[in-house]
Amino acid sequence: MSIKIMSKIWEDGPQKHGALLVILVLADRADDDGVCWPAINTIAKKARMTTRSAQRNIRDLEAAGWLTIQTGGGRKGSNKYIINPDARVTPDKKTPLTPASPPPDARVAQPLTPASPNTPITINEPSIKEKNARPKKSDRQIAFDILIHVASEDAVNGFLEMRWKKRATMSKRASELIANQLRGKMNADEILDLSTQNNWTGIFPESKQLKGGNHGNGNGNPTGASGAHAQLIAAFAENAARYAAEDAAIAAGKDVDGPDEPDGKPFALDYS
Repeated sequence: MSIKIMSKIWEDGPQKHGALLVILVLADRADDDGVCWPAINTIAKKARMTTRSAQRNIRDLEAAGWLTIQTGGGRKGSNKYIINPDARVTPDKKTPLTPASPPPDARVAQPLTPASPNTPITINEPSIKEKNARPKKSDRQIAFDILIHVASEDAVNGFLEMRWKKRATMSKRASELIANQLRGKMNADEILDLSTQNNWTGIFPESKQLKGGNHGNGNGNPTGASGAHAQLIAAFAENAARYAAEDAAIAAGKDVDGPDEPDGKPFALDYS
């Protein structure tokens, strides 16, 4: 914790209650340069708010100049936050204006000429471009902001880091499509981690490799059956194939043996 940063935030921090709580949590983790990299879940827990509220307050702090965010610049791919405690200078701390001295030859004051009531007043307002000038978010930050609503920060950062290393950047639409596939999935983190582990640029919610899925038992049996049940299914499948072959032979006019095995023993299923 940086006492210097913490003191400045307490004295001149943002007025909004939620934003103040979030930046105090960051200051509690920051060094004297204002640098820290806590996880978003930690920030939300310390600030006594939801993860989504913490993310919204962080964006507000960034827009107001209180924070600089480097996506994936912290440890283990987490975001790196740099606090700017001097974002707002209170009026009593502004440098007082020094009155200009009159020129030496200005000994006689000239009368002021009253302006005509119809004289137009020109007001120089900032252009629309200046009003809307805000730092443009990177594609990775846009993807993170979309996916963080359906999976944890670690899972999202790991997936995005893998894609960016493969130079497989994501458009906003691609991020929204992946988020729609993950929405409502209890194992969203596992789905992303599986793609990260296998260097897949896409996600596969129905993959048999997922532990929580019901798409197989991981032993090459896609039905999920095991033991005697799997043997029973296999035996029925084999028996059905045999009878299908016999029906085809009869239809072709060929003579076939009965349902006995070639050795004369009757066919039986092994239920052991």
